[in-house]
Amino acid sequence: MLALQAAFVAATAGRPAEAERWADAVDRWQFGDAARPGDPATEAWAAVLRASMCRRGAGQMRADADEAVRRLAAENLAAAAGRLAQGIACVLGGEFEGGMRFSPR
Repeated sequence: MLALQAAFVAATAGRPAEAERWADAVDRWQFGDAARPGDPATEAWAAVLRASMCRRGAGQMRADADEAVRRLAAENLAAAAGRLAQGIACVLGGEFEGGMRFSPR
């Protein structure tokens, strides 16, 4: 969770290279060792991070945002970040009207 927070802080502070390094560390943690014990809440936030950083294009951002929303809901974590990322991914993918589905109600 610390690496996730460091990535979010670096991205927010306008330090893209540092944010990328921390995001890589999160990816190595999550995908590098299949035998590691699960941590569903941190995995949900890792999906939010991947979506927020849009590292592999709008299509992957949408998939990551959808995953984030599912994982956050499964952990009973109320976070608008997943829905926001879904909307932004729609707009970046050219679905301008589709992005409105994810706006606050």
